[in-house]
Amino acid sequence: MTSLKVIFLIIFIIYYANCSSAPTYSASFFSKYIDPTSAVLSIDTAYQDSCATRQAPGFVCMDCRVLARCIFRGNQWDTIALEACDEGQGLFCNPNEQRCSANTGPCHPGTGGGVETIFACSSSGIFPDPYNCQQYHMCFPHGPNLLSVTVLCGDSVAYNPVTNDCSLPTTHSVCSGNVFTCDYVGQMGAWPLNPNIYYMCMARSNGVRVLFPQIFRCPLGQVFSNDDCVPGSSGGLLPPGSNNNDGFICQRPGLFFDQSNCRSYFFCDGSLRSQRIMCPTGTYFNRMVSGCVRGTCV
Repeated sequence: MTSLKVIFLIIFIIYYANCSSAPTYSASFFSKYIDPTSAVLSIDTAYQDSCATRQAPGFVCMDCRVLARCIFRGNQWDTIALEACDEGQGLFCNPNEQRCSANTGPCHPGTGGGVETIFACSSSGIFPDPYNCQQYHMCFPHGPNLLSVTVLCGDSVAYNPVTNDCSLPTTHSVCSGNVFTCDYVGQMGAWPLNPNIYYMCMARSNGVRVLFPQIFRCPLGQVFSNDDCVPGSSGGLLPPGSNNNDGFICQRPGLFFDQSNCRSYFFCDGSLRSQRIMCPTGTYFNRMVSGCVRGTCV
């Protein structure tokens, strides 16, 4: 059997060889899938974070050159700048390490000081963000392409790769430092908490060579072990056409209102597998915009 490393290195080469023909989407296009008050829409090329959006303590990047910390005072979240990173020395803001660093992080120096924020979908499904524990990515088909929608967990909650929702506290280990190790191209590893998800380390160079993780999922009913997907159980999405025991059957990919709970919705992937997801605390699912918005439902 051809190894997964060879297969996905080939996929990676083909993917980037065709990047120039990839479609582009405007903010208005993404807004019909998820509301901008509860998500970071994947339309920018410069990484930055906001304490007003994050609504939780911790370290953030005001941009790729400034490390800051979120402090709650005066009934609001303030962003306090801590350190200016010296790009000339190859140092960039890295909130995972809580310092300016030359290591792989949200700010890849290989892209000129700003990471490409459009998540590269490897298949339909829900994927963790490798750099920000408080956001995740939904990938589903749109015509011949895979559409990526990035969702930000609010308050002091983080993405849970087992339940595919925002249900972990930011004090969990998934929010403490890097959850992957990239020492060389082709290095692979299972994702913490859910071995159905795994990553492969790839390289990008634009003056500076940078290693970064590409996220994948094993087929349904398999887990990642010893550089391969093998039979095993780790929870996750149900088979195609499944109603997830909630009486909901996917007719097409997308996000759909949960009739039984206005604070939740269904995500249907390209194989018409459903996943019931709760909106972050303090939000509800708005059918008009097909996304979670701040407030309470009636």
